[in-house]
Amino acid sequence: MQHRLINVGIIGLGQMGLLHAAISNSLPNSRTVAVCDSDSRLIKIASKITKSIKFYDDYDEMCDNEIIDAVFVCTPPHTHFTILNDLKNKIHKNAFFVEKPLASNAEVANRIVDMFPSSAFVTMVGFQKRYAGTFSRVKKLLLDGIVGDVFLFRAHHFVSENYGLYEWWKFKKETGGVLLEFAPHIIDLILWYFGEPDTVHAQEKRMFSAEVEDYVHALFNYKSNMLGIIDVGWSMRNYRPGEIAIEIHGSNGTIVANEDKLLLSLDEETHGMKAGRYFFPKSTLTPQVPYLLAYPENVIQDQFFTECVRDRTNPENDFSSGSRVNRVIERMKHANQ
Repeated sequence: MQHRLINVGIIGLGQMGLLHAAISNSLPNSRTVAVCDSDSRLIKIASKITKSIKFYDDYDEMCDNEIIDAVFVCTPPHTHFTILNDLKNKIHKNAFFVEKPLASNAEVANRIVDMFPSSAFVTMVGFQKRYAGTFSRVKKLLLDGIVGDVFLFRAHHFVSENYGLYEWWKFKKETGGVLLEFAPHIIDLILWYFGEPDTVHAQEKRMFSAEVEDYVHALFNYKSNMLGIIDVGWSMRNYRPGEIAIEIHGSNGTIVANEDKLLLSLDEETHGMKAGRYFFPKSTLTPQVPYLLAYPENVIQDQFFTECVRDRTNPENDFSSGSRVNRVIERMKHANQ
């Protein structure tokens, strides 16, 4: 049975909003029909570039005037609850994608989950690193028990971005900081691989910002006696582009992965793999995408979301998954106090 195209609406015309608009408009089973941003000047400029997409400066008006099956919310985290609450009954296929993190704190994230039960809504949070070839292969290796019992992992997300005093929302105490801006990706991967830690210890450091943390070091302890070490910083020299990496040590070897490559070392033969070292470049682990906008995982994630909308299924990185990330971030903040 042939399905009609899924009509996509975009809220927030920043970097990620533009990217989702372009991807959704290029996928075979969806099209971007409308875009909204509160900056009327930006909307006026964008509307002159293309006539196939309608532009609005009010999302209620956009959803009243257009048939929107799925919406991408690409605005600052502290705005997500209000937008989702306003649009809960206005999206035709009840499908909502929210850029990470789900909310600016755990309490609001939990309220969002309660508002959008998986039985009635298709939801997704923008944790696209799950769809990167290297990190998705790590998940499979762990499920297969390739390196045996894991006793230690070390992970980081480092970016060369912040070296001054800034006034916008990312650098305000209640709405920003490196934990909300960059930690969600690495925390989501850790929760996907290992689940929530039993205890959390954390320290933060301000190097340039007046109100928020620029660097966080954390220890995750598990009842299995596994220890996790996590470092996140957006003021780190020589990380442009940024890097997400994880190193996993087990009783039968190690896994080391970033977005470009995966290294596997095995002490003994297992699952048909001989003892030794294996190198997997990103190119051998990444599924073919119809075109390349940003990273392949962005296209793969958006394509999977539209398939979930079509099939009325929920992905693993849904709102519940997003709320768990918010909860761990909150635990890290409290552990530092």
